[in-house]
Amino acid sequence: MCRRPDISGAARRGELLLHYQPIVELRSRRPVAAEALLRWQRHERLAAPGAFWADTDASCAQEIGQFVLDTACRQLAGWLAEGLCPEVSVNVDPRELTRSWVASVYEALARHGLPPRALNIELTETSRIDPLVGAEVAAALIRRGLGVALDDAGTGFNALAAVSELPLTELKIDRSFVCRLGDPRADALVRGLVAISGELGMRTVAEGVETEQQAQILERYGVHRAQGYLFSRPVGAEQFADYWRAAHGHDAAAAKLIREMAAIGASPATIAAILNRRGTPGPNGRNWRSASVSRLLRSQPVRPAGPKRA
Repeated sequence: MCRRPDISGAARRGELLLHYQPIVELRSRRPVAAEALLRWQRHERLAAPGAFWADTDASCAQEIGQFVLDTACRQLAGWLAEGLCPEVSVNVDPRELTRSWVASVYEALARHGLPPRALNIELTETSRIDPLVGAEVAAALIRRGLGVALDDAGTGFNALAAVSELPLTELKIDRSFVCRLGDPRADALVRGLVAISGELGMRTVAEGVETEQQAQILERYGVHRAQGYLFSRPVGAEQFADYWRAAHGHDAAAAKLIREMAAIGASPATIAAILNRRGTPGPNGRNWRSASVSRLLRSQPVRPAGPKRA
């Protein structure tokens, strides 16, 4: 049980909810994923974790963490069914990193019918992560196909140690560097983080992008993805879905059609040909190819259709 009465039971009382901030591919400027962000609704006001997380003890952090995990997975399953967002990131408190928590992640994925690649776990560099525990947990998740990101990269004194000790698939560049782009020191650090990520086979995501100039610099330096107010503030699930549909135009409808055709056994090449004959725009406005259909199906897998009834 949580010991602090003002936080204890917040999820059961319906006071906790998630907002979602789009994560965009810098090259196309289209959303490709979302980060789930916790909010506490009290007295008709929304509070971000910075206003209350320091008051949580370990058991409370675990309780709230399970709420975040299950809510994000349930929402993601709904989006995938509509052909929308294929990937969600969730932040994890170091106090949650146990073998039982890892098992709960797998259970949540199975409960909501999600592929492991749909979930990205974010660990914060400035948090006190036990290197041995963190490495064991991260390696287990990556073996199962999940993504593991280091959040706020570069802000702690142990930056290089964290990158070298933890198995990772993604490095998130902190907003404190992004807001100083144009300063030679900040630029050098960002380029260094991108270079390290590339050498280690990791994807890079920049946080706190607020201007077009910042986005252009980050794209020039080779950063893959970005999030920030330039693209969208964190919003509710319905607003996020509207943002996704507006950004992708007919893509959501195409994704749904692709999944329906795949379910009845159509090959990626056949599906691509049908979409092109219908004049359905492909990724980034180009024609559909079997490779682009296959990529979408890998991110949004389908179950084969059952036998027809007589």
